[in-house]
Amino acid sequence: MIWKGSSKMKKTLAFTLSIIVLLINLTGCNKNKNITKSQNPNDYITLVTGVAGVKDRALNQLALISLERAKQFGFDIEYLESYEKDDYLKNIEHFTGTGADVIIGVGTDMSNAVRTASEWYPNENFVMLDYTFPQTYPNVLCIEFEDQQVAYLLGYIGSYMSEPDNLGIYRLGFLGSEISGIMDAFEFGFRAGAAYGAKEQGKIITVEDEYLGSFYANEEDAEKMASEMYDNGIDIIFVVAGGASKGALRSAIEKDKYIMSAGMDKNDLAPKHVLSCTLKRIDNVIEDIAKEIKKVNQVKEMMGKSKLLGLKEGGVDISESTKDMISAELMAKVQDLKQKIINKEIDPPYDEETYTEYIKQLNTK
Repeated sequence: MIWKGSSKMKKTLAFTLSIIVLLINLTGCNKNKNITKSQNPNDYITLVTGVAGVKDRALNQLALISLERAKQFGFDIEYLESYEKDDYLKNIEHFTGTGADVIIGVGTDMSNAVRTASEWYPNENFVMLDYTFPQTYPNVLCIEFEDQQVAYLLGYIGSYMSEPDNLGIYRLGFLGSEISGIMDAFEFGFRAGAAYGAKEQGKIITVEDEYLGSFYANEEDAEKMASEMYDNGIDIIFVVAGGASKGALRSAIEKDKYIMSAGMDKNDLAPKHVLSCTLKRIDNVIEDIAKEIKKVNQVKEMMGKSKLLGLKEGGVDISESTKDMISAELMAKVQDLKQKIINKEIDPPYDEETYTEYIKQLNTK
């Protein structure tokens, strides 16, 4: 069985390419460069990052590294780094009129800027990564990921790797940045995976949640909160807090505890402490966009759509380093569970409502 550990129910591929190599190889991609606005005669993809920065070891850095994939298809690529939310719209506008095939925006908090730009500049084409608008915009392609699927796998891993407290209860923790639909997918997918593992093993497992309260939380706040969670008896934490997650990883090292994270493989930041990470395969997304542009030679045909990418589509996965942190037997169980999700034998929940229904069905089996 599984207990709700909080009174409130709230709503990757491991890259070995270093950021140094990235900055050497990315043609024209200098965040301090004064990019000349002119019609680029070549195929041209541009990117505007979120405020967490290109070294966040999460969505922004992943998007920037993934942009490299477009070069192999003959694309010129450039990016601008945002330092505050007010930079979003002006950075996006900077690439309008440059001949860019698409302008890519990263993250939920950039959605308003992308929507505004799409309305102001109807002849430009935009890609919104990690967010889908409630309505369709004819010049925007939205890409969202089924994060609940891989969070489910991490919850399952946590159920096996946790150690009991003095009462025989296994206590897992979820540490998020700010309550949102995307964060719900991570939290409730994680809870459901832990519940599945709990029933499979006949364990009592709690999942206790904490939130930093902001998408812009700093590493120090995350480190402090993670330390408090460990001190209060949490055994393993799943942290989803962008760049701030690095603080929680430091806490895991200090407390000699296990931790899991999202976005990119962070095993190198806390060796022997990071059990697994969820991955958004943005590299596949950008490669597919580049291929499609080359194939149809008409960007407009790609626009006005929303894509939801999960395990089946290669949009999400867990980190390769997971196999080095868990037993071969458990890894085989995880792979089997992964296939059941792909085959739709298991449908991980993505919010409180679907989680409640999932638990009801799980308890009747």
